[in-house]
Amino acid sequence: MLHSHNPHQFPLKKLKQLAHSLCDSFDSRYNDADGYWALGVLYQLAQQHHVPSVCLDLYQCQLIPDDTALHPLLLCWFRKLEQTLQQFDIPSQLIKGATIEVEFAVPLPQSSRSKMHQLLTRFMQLHAARACLIRCTLENVFGDVRVAKRYSSCWPHDANRETRSIRRFSEGWRHE
Repeated sequence: MLHSHNPHQFPLKKLKQLAHSLCDSFDSRYNDADGYWALGVLYQLAQQHHVPSVCLDLYQCQLIPDDTALHPLLLCWFRKLEQTLQQFDIPSQLIKGATIEVEFAVPLPQSSRSKMHQLLTRFMQLHAARACLIRCTLENVFGDVRVAKRYSSCWPHDANRETRSIRRFSEGWRHE
């Protein structure tokens, strides 16, 4: 059992694992926004607002820049954070901040020799694909911050090019 007043008993390794878990899940193709690929929808939102990134503040339950049509996506990730905290046996009252930020059209790091760099370089040769950086930041009440980063590739949402998933009906999105 964790003691909420003793920072030395807070599982920092679990906090880091939680950040990586959320980051990996966010990059998944199954991360949908009303049946469309969430990364693409968020990229489109960033372009509409002429900003380089979008941030889901899961602790404050805010989307920056805001778009009420994407509030169900924000709520979905707020719930996912709560569920994942339970899975990692971390009391939610010990979390002070949780954000998922996606920065679009970023250059890939030149020094990276990883397999992911090679895969992304090949994947980005597709029409309109750009690298993005997904950053999940978690902070506990003791001031410890853990960050997970992941490069991915995406393009802005285009309803004419994408097929809408039927999962949208099971995730609480408004029906048209």
